Amino acid sequence: MSIVVVNTTDSSTVLGNIDKDCVQQAAVDLRLEKVWTMKGTFTIDEESKQHRKTTLMELDADGYYTMPPGVYECSFDHDIAIGPDEAALVITRSTLVRNGILMASGLWDPKFAGRGGCALHVNGGDFRIKPGTRVAQFVVWKVLNAQGAYNGTYGKNA
Repeated sequence: MSIVVVNTTDSSTVLGNIDKDCVQQAAVDLRLEKVWTMKGTFTIDEESKQHRKTTLMELDADGYYTMPPGVYECSFDHDIAIGPDEAALVITRSTLVRNGILMASGLWDPKFAGRGGCALHVNGGDFRIKPGTRVAQFVVWKVLNAQGAYNGTYGKNA
């Protein structure tokens, strides 16, 4: 069996609000911060994009978000700054996957900075979760010859 070594030096990516429970063998767990419902039409072309309208969900009396099957927007409870020669992905924790919960996030480009988030897909029945629960794994790697830096608006309160 061979092993692929991706990083041979220390990472320059910085994650805030990380405790010892978040540090795993091959990734860092991310905790859920907030959840929004989405409604309306999403429109995109090469010149513009119009996002769906979102509404911040309320916690129930027990402090949980309760989500029926559907797709939601969520944020993580971590400030993240990707290094200038690194990229990252978010992968759903296996316990959630085994229960029909999937999180999808695009590639996190070099020099992205802000609060990250993703789409949360609830399948097979209702899903209840408290803010602060570990939901995803953050994986970072070195990029050789990065072609610039992140220039979007996500995570920048835009």
